[in-house]
Amino acid sequence: MEDVKISSKTAILLKEKGFAIPQDKGYYKHGTDEDYVELLLWNESETHNDNKDKIADAPTQVTVEKWLRDNYKLHIVVNVGLPHRSKMIGFYSNVIKFNKHHKNKFRSKYYNSCEEANEEAIYQALKLVP
Repeated sequence: MEDVKISSKTAILLKEKGFAIPQDKGYYKHGTDEDYVELLLWNESETHNDNKDKIADAPTQVTVEKWLRDNYKLHIVVNVGLPHRSKMIGFYSNVIKFNKHHKNKFRSKYYNSCEEANEEAIYQALKLVP
């Protein structure tokens, strides 16, 4: 299984929540289209002309999961199952907070891949971070 980079949407929220572990890749914004971003290698020595602006680092899902566990006791769990009346398996995720008692904070809908379910759980867990 390949270690997947988080999406630009999740990367922006992660930056807002104070994630500060340097990464070798990040997202750049191009032109005036707010939704168009590209994953590129950082290279601090190059000048970023052509209307490109660095917007956020792009860590892997595993790196962010560890950061959430270590700093906020938020755990991501991806499960596999059969959605109601379906013959194809699907993946769903939970965000669990462990304190004195564990509490399920989020459960996703079904996704076609483990990585998609994981991405959604990471995004929802970040929304729980103060």
